[in-house]
Amino acid sequence: MVRDEVISLRENAGFTQAQLGEQLGISAVHVRKIEKGTRNPSKDLTERYVTFFGLPADEIFPDIYEKLIDTKRITPKHNPAQREEAVK
Repeated sequence: MVRDEVISLRENAGFTQAQLGEQLGISAVHVRKIEKGTRNPSKDLTERYVTFFGLPADEIFPDIYEKLIDTKRITPKHNPAQREEAVK
């Protein structure tokens, strides 16, 4: 599963995978794996993507995160208990 949103954001910003990796503090290989969907970003790395692109996590990684009322919170789709706690 390729994450087209992440690739488009990077390309529209004019960055290579290596350049984005440098900005985020990760390797180009790690960026590539995230873009290919073979690896998910940690919460910390997701927050770095959010800060770098200025978009909520659900817009950058819609396959992982769902939109919440407070889009500043990062909640994985696969953990209903955590999602309920974040909404409180």
